[in-house]
Amino acid sequence: KIGVLSRYIILLILLLFSYLFYLSIPTLYNYGEIQKDLNKKLLNEFNLNTSLSANITYKILPSPNFEITNVLLTTGSKNKFEDFAEIKKMNIFVYVKNLHNKDKIQIKKISISEANININKTSYEYINSYLKNRISEKKIQIQKSKIFFRENNPTKDAITLATIKKLNLFHDKEK
Repeated sequence: KIGVLSRYIILLILLLFSYLFYLSIPTLYNYGEIQKDLNKKLLNEFNLNTSLSANITYKILPSPNFEITNVLLTTGSKNKFEDFAEIKKMNIFVYVKNLHNKDKIQIKKISISEANININKTSYEYINSYLKNRISEKKIQIQKSKIFFRENNPTKDAITLATIKKLNLFHDKEK
């Protein structure tokens, strides 16, 4: 004979384990396909030309996200692709709603940590046009990063150095 309180505790534990199992579904995905899908979604939703590495891990906490190490951002100009940012760690946070279907996963926000951003004439024009055009309403958070202002030759020493502790990029509809 099971008491009413025990039934509720058992039901609560069962729901908790079911939810944790649901959150862990993306660990079963093929990360090669996830890499391609995330590349496409970053280009379509955020207009970011990325080169994601194969070092992808899925984490449940603080909210479901894919952590990718060694990411390159490129200008995507028609003449040639020029790397302008080397990111040590990028977290792509996703909504919980469609974790069971990898094709329907939606990006909530992006967090970039420990990036080295090299700005020269080409990358400055790209970043300037990127910011003038409407960027996504979803947040791009940049933390603990460095910006190097260089001449056109990327092998030359930096002219100026700036650091970013925390920066949020997003499009505000009201302003």
